[in-house]
Amino acid sequence: MNHTLLLVLAATVAAGCTATPPTKDTRSAADAAAAFEKLKAMKGQWDADFDLDGTTDAKVTYDLIASDSCVVERLFEGTPHSMVTVFHMDGPRLLCTHYCAAGNQPRMEATEILPGSVSFKMIDVTNLASPGASRMDGVRFEFIDADHVTTEWSSRENGVEGEHADFRMTRAKEKSMDSTPEGSDFVILMYEDDNAWASMPKTQQDELMGRYMAWVGDLRTRGIFKSGAPCGAKQVLLSGDAASGTVAAIDHAPTKDVLTGFFVIRAMSLDDAVSIAKTCPSLTHGERIIVRPATHE
Repeated sequence: MNHTLLLVLAATVAAGCTATPPTKDTRSAADAAAAFEKLKAMKGQWDADFDLDGTTDAKVTYDLIASDSCVVERLFEGTPHSMVTVFHMDGPRLLCTHYCAAGNQPRMEATEILPGSVSFKMIDVTNLASPGASRMDGVRFEFIDADHVTTEWSSRENGVEGEHADFRMTRAKEKSMDSTPEGSDFVILMYEDDNAWASMPKTQQDELMGRYMAWVGDLRTRGIFKSGAPCGAKQVLLSGDAASGTVAAIDHAPTKDVLTGFFVIRAMSLDDAVSIAKTCPSLTHGERIIVRPATHE
């Protein structure tokens, strides 16, 4: 699958937002409400297959917020390209806003609602880099049954429809909220030269990001992934004086050994956590890793 399409899960805009011609209107207020109920029924975690090869490429979660008036879809959690889409009603209309890793936010409306599917088309977008910049243009949900849903995201760039990204999703087996994997939490700290990521060729960035997503997906499947996040290159060093209680802040110059990201995992022992850390994709491009227990003991 084209990685650019994943980054651009976002409409032509000159100054603010412009509209995209809607598809044939086959919706009604009752249909929109019924489609929203189907989205709400997706609450939970799903296994997503991007390349349709029958294997899980990532986890997708659906949550209800704001007194169950919004459905929140979270994709690629724990990676630099994590994205969120929020679905909600607006009177008789069913809308969604996609917060894309590309940095723009297309707003879409359900314009085609059938008994087993709902299709959204973009109506406007914020923070588009340029009028013809690539953005997600629409998404279609097909509700096969309670545990199987497919989604198809479409993109548009310079007025031309781009590739489609197909997601085949299967509801993950539920685990007891009271059950916690045995073991303890450990932190994987990743260190690298400043700006190493920015200096990589785009093809190398895409390939590495694919390996990160697959690695995190495997940890999630095993139930040992807790959290993770990248760290930007800019940093400020804070120094505290215990005697005076004062704090000094110093802009920190680029360094050969800066924290670039972290993961929190569940492992049976430090040796087990080290074994897991050895499979982290960061080690394949020169990063250094520190593994520490997430405890004061």
